[in-house]
Amino acid sequence: MAILQVELGIPGAESLKDRRRVVKSTVDRLRQRFGAAAAETGIADDWHTASIGIALVSGDAKLIRSLAARVRNFLENLREAEVTDLQTEFL
Repeated sequence: MAILQVELGIPGAESLKDRRRVVKSTVDRLRQRFGAAAAETGIADDWHTASIGIALVSGDAKLIRSLAARVRNFLENLREAEVTDLQTEFL
């Protein structure tokens, strides 16, 4: 199992609606592409920042490490947001 906690900067957001659109799109793509459990975490009052928690589950440790690396790569290449912090924990 891997747990990732990502902090995103959303410089283009001009409202909470813009922020929510970016977060929803990112969470939906994480679920679809990687089969990850993902949800927004933390306080949602700042237009320009967001926190997303991601869980990856498998009995194969090698697969989880590979999948976590792919998720990290996906997050680091987002167009509408930038990763300001990313922590990964393997259980």
